[in-house]
Amino acid sequence: TANIPVVAVDEKPESGNGKLATYIATDSVKAADALCTWMFKQIGNKGEIGILHGVLGATAERQRTQGCQKALKRTKGIKVVAEATANWDETQAYKAAQNMLQGHPKIKAIFGESDAMGLGAAKAARDAKRKIIAVGIDGFPTMVAAIRKGLTQATQAQIPYVMGQMAVKNALAFA
Repeated sequence: TANIPVVAVDEKPESGNGKLATYIATDSVKAADALCTWMFKQIGNKGEIGILHGVLGATAERQRTQGCQKALKRTKGIKVVAEATANWDETQAYKAAQNMLQGHPKIKAIFGESDAMGLGAAKAARDAKRKIIAVGIDGFPTMVAAIRKGLTQATQAQIPYVMGQMAVKNALAFA
């Protein structure tokens, strides 16, 4: 082996024999659990929802799915009627949410596993003249602006600049 320290940020390598020097990430399980719990309360802890997944198998996708599943187990009145993979992309989320809303007219909320996907879902609902709760995770300025305008309802902040700073500090320390 080359004994090169590897600093992973946000995405944890799932294969290979190397050992990580450090892994820096948001607690996506906790963030998604809290966000889904909040979203469920907004719709009275009952009704139909949709879920937009990020890139399948990505660390954040798996953890955000796990977090929402934890909230679902505690909230028996919520039924997931539609799920789609939108790969963290707003345009893909828009199209997937259009299909969800057409196929399931009683959907009250859509959980986007990223802000881009939450925005896509909110825009699809707006264009379909449907009132839903649309949320995402990342804390992007575009999502915060959409919340202020009333287009979307919530986000969980991930602070990538701080994560990047931590990664550089750790890399320099290992060097």
